[in-house]
Amino acid sequence: MKTRMKEIKEYRTAKGKIRYKTNIYLGRDEKGKPLQYRKSFKTYKEAEKACIKVLDQLENGTYWNLSQNITFKEMYEKWLKIYQLGTIKESTLATTERMIEKHVLPILGDMVLNKITVEQCQNAVFKWKNDAPKTFGKYARYTKKIFNEAKRLDYIEKSPMDKVIIPPVDCEPFKSSFYERDELKRYLEVARTYRKEAYAFFFLAGTTGLRCGELRALKWSDIDLDQGYLYVNRTYTVGLNNRNYIDSPKTKSSARMVSLPFQTVELLKEWRIFQQKETKVFSLVANRLVFNGYKNMRPSYDVPISTTTLDRWNVEIAKKAGLDHIRVHDFRGTYASLMVSSHVDTNHLKEEMGHANIKTTMDRYAKTTNDLRKADTEKFESYLPFDAQSL
Repeated sequence: MKTRMKEIKEYRTAKGKIRYKTNIYLGRDEKGKPLQYRKSFKTYKEAEKACIKVLDQLENGTYWNLSQNITFKEMYEKWLKIYQLGTIKESTLATTERMIEKHVLPILGDMVLNKITVEQCQNAVFKWKNDAPKTFGKYARYTKKIFNEAKRLDYIEKSPMDKVIIPPVDCEPFKSSFYERDELKRYLEVARTYRKEAYAFFFLAGTTGLRCGELRALKWSDIDLDQGYLYVNRTYTVGLNNRNYIDSPKTKSSARMVSLPFQTVELLKEWRIFQQKETKVFSLVANRLVFNGYKNMRPSYDVPISTTTLDRWNVEIAKKAGLDHIRVHDFRGTYASLMVSSHVDTNHLKEEMGHANIKTTMDRYAKTTNDLRKADTEKFESYLPFDAQSL
């Protein structure tokens, strides 16, 4: 007969039912008081399983983690220290911090970690979807990472996020997030009369596909107007505590050479002359930013143009042009879509966009323009071996 554990005692309830209780010595607290693991079970097998688990945890030094009532926020702070050890850019870390502190911690932050239930996590996901239908999945993924780190450190045995169902992203009616060729032409015509700086910035954005941060960090030394190229080797971004700083490009493939259309080269030549006159600085042109901001209400060649200014210009120009407003970043998509419509080599487009593989380029930006749709439909019409007959 199997020997029974000395930590388990059999007893009878007031109604005469047999039950099993555990009694395991855990040590002493800071005041010297003995600590015990005491719990009742219906069967000996359940009690035995619980005892073996607690004894193993005591031997491995993990029991005290499981018994600590740390909050989700405290666990997030532990996870963040590990997260920072990776090869993560400061701007990515800052974005992640802002996202979790704005959306996740207000719901789960003050809850005791090992008391958080699947239902509470599921309700959090539903709220995130309601508040941010396009990005809620990212909140759920990072929440799961924090729980997984808690499990790795033995603060919890199971992650409640493992059983949470992540609803699909709702499909929205199709809406172009880029300008057609004629729309871009109209936009730039209005920008030209609106403000010279705006015209130069959005002309370059629409004909090179550079990211907003790359355009803001661009210097004249990065541009070869004689050969018709520019070189992307830095970006302007936001880091921890909303610190604005110059950083290396977003990814390894983002550092690249971009060819310039003739129209863009000619515009940049004009813009450089205008900028020199405006800032009244005619020396050290190579080290100056192509799109400067302002310091003490005066143009300053070493201060990047602000995103607030760009957003304001963009909204006002689109309104004057009678066009739907798209984001500044969407001029990158406009460039890519028009490049596809002009039937350029897709590998060339991938390099111009600074992507590591062609799939990223085509999945994100190879949207079909209306002109291309019409042309393809006409090709299909001429291919059909029949005409419509009257009914």
